[in-house]
Amino acid sequence: MSEKGPKGIWPSYEEWRRHRQEEDERERRKTVRRRRAKGSANSKMADVIARTQARIKKDSKAESATVSIVQLKPDDWRILRDLKLKSLGLEPIAFEDQEEGMAKYNARTEQEWRNKLDEEASSAIFIFAKDGEDYVGMVNGINDVKYKKAQIQHMYVDPEYRGQKIGRFLLEALVLRLKSRGDIERAELAVIETQKPARQLYSSLGFQEI
Repeated sequence: MSEKGPKGIWPSYEEWRRHRQEEDERERRKTVRRRRAKGSANSKMADVIARTQARIKKDSKAESATVSIVQLKPDDWRILRDLKLKSLGLEPIAFEDQEEGMAKYNARTEQEWRNKLDEEASSAIFIFAKDGEDYVGMVNGINDVKYKKAQIQHMYVDPEYRGQKIGRFLLEALVLRLKSRGDIERAELAVIETQKPARQLYSSLGFQEI
């Protein structure tokens, strides 16, 4: 195990599915799946969000019921910028050098922020957690179509909302969204050794240490 911590690999989709089979079977009995156009990213994301919201409603913690999992549009670029700056300010060790990160984010132009939320202009997919008008969490994946893999980055949940399984909901939605693309076969991530709750979460979702 390196100083930066282990990497996790999402194995084949079939293995991940077997890991969650029991829960998926219960959900399938209660949910009528709608057929959506194969090439429509918006339709696929709507399906991902619907399935994730169904999981949130079943959560035992009442607080989680008020949280929504959403994907933003380029016009919402300020929300992404503010969450990036907030997370870096609160937990720089989990992401990157604080001074360099702040300089990078503050120097980024509006169009660059917009492009981050435009899947046609960017290789990234962003998923957000929202409570009312407040955005309380996020995660993103950077796609490498050449090698058919994605790098999961910047998992963040506001300290006041931790312990409500929001990190799990975010990551589940991102994994489903990556799978829906059809050109990503595995996902990788890195985590600091001292982040025990994060490591436990990733392991519970089928990621393996290497």
